[in-house]
Amino acid sequence: MKVSLEPIRTDGWFERIGERVGSFQALCDILGERFFAFSLITGARVTALTVDRRNPDESLVDFEVSGAELGAEQREQRLTLQRFRQRLVSALLADETYGEAPKRDTDIEAIQAHIGVRYLLLAPLYGFSLTELDVRPNGSRITARIDGEECELSLADFRQGLRALVLDELDRVQRSQDNRNSIDLAAIPEARAAAERQDHARVIELLGNWAMPLTFLLRTPDGQALNDEARILPASALQLLGAAQIANGEANSGEEVLRLAVQ
Repeated sequence: MKVSLEPIRTDGWFERIGERVGSFQALCDILGERFFAFSLITGARVTALTVDRRNPDESLVDFEVSGAELGAEQREQRLTLQRFRQRLVSALLADETYGEAPKRDTDIEAIQAHIGVRYLLLAPLYGFSLTELDVRPNGSRITARIDGEECELSLADFRQGLRALVLDELDRVQRSQDNRNSIDLAAIPEARAAAERQDHARVIELLGNWAMPLTFLLRTPDGQALNDEARILPASALQLLGAAQIANGEANSGEEVLRLAVQ
């Protein structure tokens, strides 16, 4: 039995919410667009955000859980942004019970339960526009359009593919955080050359991620125990970065970086 999914297609659901929620863009910017969508899918309603500008992943997220998907022991919770994202992904990857194959092509609830509501909502976030469900004795198959082209997958592969994309979303932001917190001393000679030719944007691109990890390093016993020689290279790099930021019109950030260079 082939079932049209036109009546239950969820294309654009997230964008439509954006038209009604005044803080939509701010929440997307802080949480990450897809993680904000994940919170809506799992029933986690964000009530407050305390943003840590120096270390965004340590920003605090206050939220209420309206369902059991997040496994909350209490209704109101507070987590760091990093832990909040991890909790959302864990909830989306948790085992789910699916309904049996629908007996009629007009039984909307049975069709939704068979596919899985969370997957119906996840699909458009990754460009899947669902068109048809083919109910077969040996396992249902689903047809979707991606970038205008149709593809057919087993329902199990469709779900697994979306689960992999959700997990990759978490891996991606964690890799991005690792990159922001890394220091590559090999970038200093190139940054000096860029500064000499007054390519301030290139200096910022090469050294812009240094300030945060060095700030935390200086607060640790290991950082405070560094000798003068060990401090010269990062200090000179921060001096280049601060001067480039000021020249680029970012006076406040540049002055802060120069103060760190002096430390």
